[in-house]
Amino acid sequence: MKFFSMLILIICVPATVYGAGDVLRRNIFINGMDVSGMGYEAALAALSARFVFDGEIVLVADGARHAFALADFGAGYDFIPALDAAMEASMGGGLFGGIRRLFGGMRRLDFDAEYVFCEAAIWDAINQVAQKTKTAPIEPTMRRNRGRFEITDHRPGREIDGDFVHSRMWDFLARGLSAEIEIRFIDIPTNHTRADFERACDLLATHATPYLAQYTNRTTNLKVANNFIHNSLILPGEVFSTSAAMRPRIPENGYVEGGMIIDGQPAQGYGGGICQIASTLYMAALLAELEIIERAAHSLMVEYMPPATDATIAQGLIDLKFRNNTGAPILIESILRNGRHTVNIYGAETRPAGRSIAFEPRLIRETPPPPEIILRDPEIPPGWMRILAPATPGREYELYKLIYIDGKLTDEKRVNISKYRPIQGVRAYGRE
Repeated sequence: MKFFSMLILIICVPATVYGAGDVLRRNIFINGMDVSGMGYEAALAALSARFVFDGEIVLVADGARHAFALADFGAGYDFIPALDAAMEASMGGGLFGGIRRLFGGMRRLDFDAEYVFCEAAIWDAINQVAQKTKTAPIEPTMRRNRGRFEITDHRPGREIDGDFVHSRMWDFLARGLSAEIEIRFIDIPTNHTRADFERACDLLATHATPYLAQYTNRTTNLKVANNFIHNSLILPGEVFSTSAAMRPRIPENGYVEGGMIIDGQPAQGYGGGICQIASTLYMAALLAELEIIERAAHSLMVEYMPPATDATIAQGLIDLKFRNNTGAPILIESILRNGRHTVNIYGAETRPAGRSIAFEPRLIRETPPPPEIILRDPEIPPGWMRILAPATPGREYELYKLIYIDGKLTDEKRVNISKYRPIQGVRAYGRE
């Protein structure tokens, strides 16, 4: 709950300046106190000394006491207007004023000072205690551990019921009374409950790709990236960034140099190989029918994915992003084991039982490769030839999502367009 401050504005008009010889006439009373014969400043001092509000308001929460003096709220009488009126009645003006003072000098005149306190100070006190007693809600958590779900409880937070406490404080302050007020709290609900997470344990999609463990640096990078995205939780409406989840590709995060593709050419760089993690995740997200926000194909085709199903990432430049467009949490399980990378996506399955989907890349354009580079290698016997790099045409694919109902194709939708560069072949011949 959002607290606010209501401010009472008191416009103070400067009192009339009275001389040292100006005194209050006989039988002048302010708040029942006789101030006859006193000068202005003396009367103000006497009244202030007599009418002192020295009590306190104590707010009690969980046995702890938070005390505020009534003076903290400006509680007291505003004697200035009453004194001005009393002095005006005593001084009068002109001939008729003197006659009134002469013949009315024995008649008692009573003036009442207004009791005031500061509204804003009440909310200030409430806010001070609120900051000390407020507890934030604790959201449930969810993870996969050795093939089992681990889900923790949610716990609502709490905050002061500001309106209730304000009403109680106002009631006592309006009467200038001390009080001890037991604070009442209201719950701050969590955004999700344990039950929300418990219904998100359906396997929505799974996809796996092979890798060669003997490439040790590449495998090291796969393991690091895999561990970073494993057990990623995506709440409804949230967008998952693969690049952000994998952290910066630097040695401090465990990454080493490995093979990668930069501007269409093989290269070495920290984190080389982790695009396979992104590609496996991309296909799993497609199969789970999550909303793809950003995806880019490699500049060259990769051996571990069919055309148009891969996804590349480049730190700060290219990302794989998708949105949880379901009404339940999404959990990503990433497993790297026995030469296979597997991504499982869990959530709440709401798709009809007879509905299934598949993905089909379709070649729409092919570009011939540049002429081959021909070399002579004296170590190759005469009449022999060795292909150092096979010539590969450039290709453009469209990936289509095929939708089946009870095994019958009912619809198809284009998912992406992926363009791959041609590769110039290199061939070496033996000595002549």
